[in-house]
Amino acid sequence: MALLGLPILAVCAISPARAWSGRLIDLAGDPLVGARVTPVATTGGAVTGPDGRFKLPGTLTDVSTVLVELADGTTLVVDLPRQAGDDEELVLQVDPGRQVTLDVSAPAAGQIHAPPAAPTRSFSTREISERASGSLQQLVSSLPGTERSVEDPDAVPVLRGLGQGRTLLLLDGAAIQTERRAGVSGGVFEQGTWGGIDIVRGPASVVYGSAAMGGVVLVKSPWDGVDGPRRLAAETEWREGDAGGYAAALRWRRDGWSVAAGSRRGKAPRGADGAPLDGQYRQQSLFAGKTWLAGRTLMRLGLRTDRLADAERLGPAEDGRLTVVPEETLHRLTWHLDIPGRREGEIIAWAADAERAVTQRRVGDDQAVSALTAITRQRDLGARGLWRGQQESFDWLAGAELRSRFDVETKISATGLLGEAATLLDERPLFDASERAIALFGQLNRRLSERVAVSAGLRLEPLKSEASSAESTQVRRTTATAGTLALDTSFGRGGHLVAQLARGFREPTLSQRFYRGITGRGLLIDNRELQREVSRHVDVAWRLVRKNRFVEIALFDTRIEDVIVRNFDQPGSGPLGLDVYRFANAGRATVRGLELTAGLTSTRSGQWQLTLHRLRGEDGFDRSLADIPADGLDVLWSGHDQRGRWLRAELRARARDEHPGPGERVTPGYVTADVAVGLPLGRGVTLRIGVTNLLDQPLLASARDDAPIAPGRTGSIKLTFASDED
Repeated sequence: MALLGLPILAVCAISPARAWSGRLIDLAGDPLVGARVTPVATTGGAVTGPDGRFKLPGTLTDVSTVLVELADGTTLVVDLPRQAGDDEELVLQVDPGRQVTLDVSAPAAGQIHAPPAAPTRSFSTREISERASGSLQQLVSSLPGTERSVEDPDAVPVLRGLGQGRTLLLLDGAAIQTERRAGVSGGVFEQGTWGGIDIVRGPASVVYGSAAMGGVVLVKSPWDGVDGPRRLAAETEWREGDAGGYAAALRWRRDGWSVAAGSRRGKAPRGADGAPLDGQYRQQSLFAGKTWLAGRTLMRLGLRTDRLADAERLGPAEDGRLTVVPEETLHRLTWHLDIPGRREGEIIAWAADAERAVTQRRVGDDQAVSALTAITRQRDLGARGLWRGQQESFDWLAGAELRSRFDVETKISATGLLGEAATLLDERPLFDASERAIALFGQLNRRLSERVAVSAGLRLEPLKSEASSAESTQVRRTTATAGTLALDTSFGRGGHLVAQLARGFREPTLSQRFYRGITGRGLLIDNRELQREVSRHVDVAWRLVRKNRFVEIALFDTRIEDVIVRNFDQPGSGPLGLDVYRFANAGRATVRGLELTAGLTSTRSGQWQLTLHRLRGEDGFDRSLADIPADGLDVLWSGHDQRGRWLRAELRARARDEHPGPGERVTPGYVTADVAVGLPLGRGVTLRIGVTNLLDQPLLASARDDAPIAPGRTGSIKLTFASDED
């Protein structure tokens, strides 16, 4: 705490900060209201007011390109004129009808607030459609430091090998909380209802608190702009091959109203070796929202429902064992205010209701069927307010967050259990549980010279948790802290070297401490002495951003005190042959890594992007951590012509992983390739044809010790339609 407090006091005695301003207009000269302008390779952009004006800290010397996100989610890349000066208002004229697909020179995350050393990435709706990833995890795994695996339908996005609740998932700016020990499922959101994805890799606990050690993944709904034109869009997709299925989505927008619905069905897959697999699923998502101006304040109110059903854990179809998620639902109401001006503000309030069911089914030698089902329910209320401003001597960010999770309970039902197995299970292993927190956070930024800036941040979060079981009621009161200290040195236009220290934390879930019963992994035993994780980060990032190229190298060292790991007893020793395990603190864990991203845009050769990573992780007993990805290299090429035709090809290589964590095994290396082509057919219709695992490689679905051979070659045909009326 002292180390994180001293830099803040020192910052207040340094020379003045700088800021630059601009005005965003369309081709007709009208202001673009409610757009977010973010310098590339940064986070937390500024929102334009009713006159299209915005103001950003720093100097134009450091900025060559900005990412513009319009109120309806359209993403544009804008190169700044070199002759612009800090003291003059910069007028940016853009074409709202031209959305960027893939631009390697424009990584940013305008709606996330994170320290300056954090690598960023923003996926536009058009790029998401071209990739046709099918799931949030598949999209996230295109970044360095992630595992490119064919996982379960309810797979959890993991950044920098920090899974099991250490990567935070946001929905429209509000954190999603869960009692699932592995973390928040990314499979509950159907792709056709995404309005874009922002990702930050690295610690972001100052603004977002617990679970933001590895980074933040933001899912954005497809909002409309203020008084936007009518727009109707639809898409349908068919997949045939080892991982077949179909999907459809419909989106409508007009005068600030937006409605989107999507449905996806995954058929039972088969492995590249021809073996039948469990792994079918269904997804449904529905969103309705309204955007309007109240004075100078941009307001959004939206209701969203997401559902994952009949989702089977990927595994052999004939081994007599099946883990399935009969249903997982998330209902959320979000109210969002963006307040432009000299002191820009952002307020988010949310209310949510969630339910998740997990069933373990076993078929005995006598063909008798036994099943255990656990249903967990919870409710959430929360609000976060954040304000930013520039003074003569510094710029600042300050905010507060209120969060309440309540009515958390788990019920277990069993069929076909006899004898001792039936007596071991508690029908209500968790009930009347709650968690409440109040947090204050802030960050100061100060420029020491034209090329050197320093920033420091701090978060204080008192919290209270309470849980009941058949035996007793447990209450815990603690205070968590997080902080950052960063030094940013610029080298001419677009070059930066950032060194950063950070502290974060992760509070165990209520069920990690108090739950005793069935889970998707087996039979969990409670551990009421489980302690909070505290992380310490050292990050160094060098990046160069130019008009047609981008290079970023990130080195990081993350140390987690009292790291929480799964400790498995003898496999299959529980009822129905389930694995028995508990969560326990395992001393200090260390995760170190190198991530590289490089891109080049050329009018002749298209766009090239290369990513590379190498990570290692160990717990306090020198055992390898789970979720650490194998060394990897990805190469992506894409080309677009003036007629709207495009072609993209991606090559992925992974090295042999000889450092499996708990519940994992050694995995061989592999090389795979994906290709896709897009052809405009006229009248707003575009045809996409793609093939995944083109080489039909028989690779393992994941590092999990019971993972089967993943599905092989799969072809897809996708039709999209878009109609606009001014």
